[in-house]
Order: sequence, then C-alpha cells, then structure tokens
Amino acid sequence: MREHLAASDPGNAGWQRDLAVSYYKMADVAKAAGRSSEEREHLLRCREVFRSMRERGMHLDPQAAGVLEQLEAML
Repeated sequence: MREHLAASDPGNAGWQRDLAVSYYKMADVAKAAGRSSEEREHLLRCREVFRSMRERGMHLDPQAAGVLEQLEAML
C-alpha cells in the first residue's frame, strides 16, 4: 500500500518517509526471524528512498537523516 502511495506522488515527502520507515520496520521483522537476506533487502530499499528524497531536495527530519547516515555506514 505504501509503495503504491509513494509511487503515485513522488513529491509527497510524507509518503516517501512513510515508505522508508515501513522498509526499516520490515527489516527489523526479518532480522528477528533470522532472515538476513530479507533484512538487507529492506534496509537497501529504505536507504534508497531516503537517498532519493535527499537528492530531490526533500526535507529529511533529524531522525530520518540519522537513519540514512547509519545505513550509509552499514551498507
């Protein structure tokens, strides 16, 4: 659902952030289940959404910017 919303309006920073957060949460679930490849996939998607937002000049709140910084260092 979030992917559809984000794709329907790429300029909506709120929807883009919600999508990135959803990927981050899905990575947590995959990690808890011991599915490391799925965890990595979701983290990569999260990073891509935040990178895209930054590249398009969208505002990243401090928490989102921190997550992006962590993902850049980790991945």
